[in-house]
Amino acid sequence: MKESYKEKVYEFSKVLQYSNEWVGNIQVVQIGETCLERAACIEEHIQTCNEITYVISGKGTLITNKESVECNAGDIQIISKGVSHKLIADKDNQFRYIHFAFNFDNYEPKVLAEFYGQCTNIFIRDSRTIKHLLNMLVDEYYKDSGFTNIVRDNLIQLVLVMIWRRVHENSDSSRIIPATDTMGNLVYNIIKYVDEHISEKVTVAQISKHFSYSVSYISHLFKIKTGVPLKEYIIAVRMSHARDLLLEGKSSLSEVAHLAGYESMQSFCKRFKQHTGITPGSIKRRIKE
Repeated sequence: MKESYKEKVYEFSKVLQYSNEWVGNIQVVQIGETCLERAACIEEHIQTCNEITYVISGKGTLITNKESVECNAGDIQIISKGVSHKLIADKDNQFRYIHFAFNFDNYEPKVLAEFYGQCTNIFIRDSRTIKHLLNMLVDEYYKDSGFTNIVRDNLIQLVLVMIWRRVHENSDSSRIIPATDTMGNLVYNIIKYVDEHISEKVTVAQISKHFSYSVSYISHLFKIKTGVPLKEYIIAVRMSHARDLLLEGKSSLSEVAHLAGYESMQSFCKRFKQHTGITPGSIKRRIKE
C-alpha cells in the first residue's frame, strides 16, 4: 500500500502486506496511528485492501472516489478495496487517526466479508467501544506480550463485528449497498423520517443518531443531494405542516404548535412569521371570515 505523506507530526504504523501476516482468514495489511500536521495530507491513492479509519482528534477531510466528507473525533470511515482515497488535515487542526487495513480469504461468516467488500464509502459515529478496541489492537502490534496471536485474533474479530453492528443499528439493508445508491437511499430515508416524525422535536442530531452517521456527514450529504441545509428543510416541513393545519381550521393555535413539533407557542409563532411573513393568528382569523 503506497502512500505519500507530507508534514506528518508522527506515524506509528506496521506495514505487513509483504510479511504475509494472517490472523485466521484475515490478512493484516497495515495497522497503526498517524497524526498529520495542519493542512497536511496523504495523497490520493487506490486502495489495495479494505480499510477502517478512526478519527481520534482534530478535524480533516476524507476524499473517497472524489466525494469529500468533513470528519471530527469519533467519526469512523469504512472503505473497500479498489476505491481512491485521500486524507487532508484541517488548516487549523492537526489530524490524528487510527488506520486498520486488511483483506479476507474465504472468511466466515460470509455476511461480514460481503459487507466490508461493498463499503465503497460508509461513515458512522463511535459509541466509544470501537475506539477502545482499536487502541488495544494497535498496542498488541507494538508490545511483546504473551499470547499475542490469540489476543490479536479476538480483537480483530470484535472490531469487525462491532462496526458491522454499529452500521446496522436502527437501519435497514440499504446501508450495505454501494455508496452511490446508499447516499441516495439515505437522503430519501431522511426525508421520510422527517415526514413521519414532524410532530416531534426532530433535530439534525436526532436524525444522525437514528441513522448512525455523524452530524457533519448527514448535513453535508443532504445539502449536496438536495441543495438545502437539513436544518432549514426540517423547519420548512414543520411550517408547511403547520400552515396546512391552520387552513383546515380544526385545531387551536396551541394544538397546531404542538403538532408542528414546538413546545412553546411563542417560539412557534415567531418561527412561523419569520418563515412565512405572516402570523398564525392572521391565518386563523382569515379562515373565520
